[in-house]
Amino acid sequence: MTEIDVTEIDVEIDALTESVVDQRSARVLSTRIFAFHELKQHSPTAHWRFDWGNEASATGRDVFGLVVDDGDVIEGLISFERAEDHVFVHLVEIAPHNVGENTVFRGVPGNLFAYVCLRSFEYGFSGFVAFDAKTELILHYQHSLGARQIGSSSRMIIDAERARQLITQYFKEFDEWPS
Repeated sequence: MTEIDVTEIDVEIDALTESVVDQRSARVLSTRIFAFHELKQHSPTAHWRFDWGNEASATGRDVFGLVVDDGDVIEGLISFERAEDHVFVHLVEIAPHNVGENTVFRGVPGNLFAYVCLRSFEYGFSGFVAFDAKTELILHYQHSLGARQIGSSSRMIIDAERARQLITQYFKEFDEWPS
């Protein structure tokens, strides 16, 4: 079994949108998701909270970033790995310009979680995703992502039904469900 460290996710899901929404124009934008090593041509992550280069080099972890179609700036990153029967999310972070009252884009964290749910289906895990939440954000994840808390722990899961809903919401073009 894969040993999983306990890093608590502390990003707030700002909104569940149809994709990513530009706060200035209210325009819904298409997005692209790339593996971290493919993001070198995009904006650096030097001023982010986490060392994403180090995270991308961790054994067994996959790091993916989200970019809006007409942009070249990384809007958010997520790190996850395949566990025995689910996908485990280690870290999620949105770009500093998407944090706080002057957020440029809304919907980035929800989009990243939907992508991980999709990967869970592709791996044969029926969409199941787990992560450890900061205690003060457990209710937030229950409401925003539909995640469920495991017992009284900080471990949260997104089940198959909710994973399908997130995928359908963010990936409109997706119509072929992996088994």
